[in-house]
Amino acid sequence: MTIIEVVVQSFNEYICIHYLKSYDIGESIYVHAFGAYFGLGVAKALHNQKIKNDKEGSSYNSDLFAMIGTLFLWLYWPSFNSATAVNDEAKTRAIVNTYLSLAASCITTFMISVIVGRGKLNMVHVQNATLAGGVAVGAVADVITRPVGSVIIGSLAGIVSTISFQYLTPLLKKINIHDTCGVHNLHGIPGLISGVSSGIVAAVANRDMFGGNKLYDYYPSRIPIFESSEYFQFNINLTEFSDGGLGRTGVEQGGYQILSVVLTLAISIIGGLITGLLMRLPIFDKIKNQEDYFEDELFWEMESESFENYKNYLTENQTIKL
Repeated sequence: MTIIEVVVQSFNEYICIHYLKSYDIGESIYVHAFGAYFGLGVAKALHNQKIKNDKEGSSYNSDLFAMIGTLFLWLYWPSFNSATAVNDEAKTRAIVNTYLSLAASCITTFMISVIVGRGKLNMVHVQNATLAGGVAVGAVADVITRPVGSVIIGSLAGIVSTISFQYLTPLLKKINIHDTCGVHNLHGIPGLISGVSSGIVAAVANRDMFGGNKLYDYYPSRIPIFESSEYFQFNINLTEFSDGGLGRTGVEQGGYQILSVVLTLAISIIGGLITGLLMRLPIFDKIKNQEDYFEDELFWEMESESFENYKNYLTENQTIKL
């Protein structure tokens, strides 16, 4: 599955970047949204049956330990969104916007979790939805020039992600899609929010917001066409963009951003469904009994087994010594 997914994902990203010229600094569209819907496609095709098992999910104790991972992700998510930014100014914006979005998603996650939980917090919400802001702001982390934008995106992501964990995951189970880790709620939907946000930001972006020609560092397709009136008006011939570009308007660039989201959705879902069907071929090992779907003993050496092996080892050594 992983081999096919990497190939399909690389193909999708190549098409979006080199032909659609869409911009996604934090890979929220190309990685988060793609991975989530590819996985859901695999899950649907691989096992399209109802599963009734109390072990489908996590325990409270494991969720507490998983919070360690959540804390590290929260702290280092800005470095992920800013790593490939075009310059130091863009890196700074990406870091600040990501932290603001994460903080906003934390606030709304706790608020909505208490509301939907009737006065109680849900550890799954806190563990996951608090990170939704980092995903949702990814595609626009370095092009938002006002902090209110990242706060709005993060707040929306926290609300939608928490509600999805509470209500959407059970609905997916009813149509036989088993999203045991909630990737749709943390990566899929926030990835779509990020994609839509990238279209809006691209549509309203202008030279004044970025101090002139710096706009073209982020949207090269908006460089005026060679020797057009705008080309000479902005003295493009005297800059590093002297070769000219496609001359797209802001609205056109925004449309291409949305198109990249639609294309990513289509390729990921279709690719996931095909991959899931391939994995159902007889050459691959399968778990036959539903009771074994959520048992670790089939693939891992458990603590009880290790203890028994250790006792046998001691017994054998003691026998040899005697």
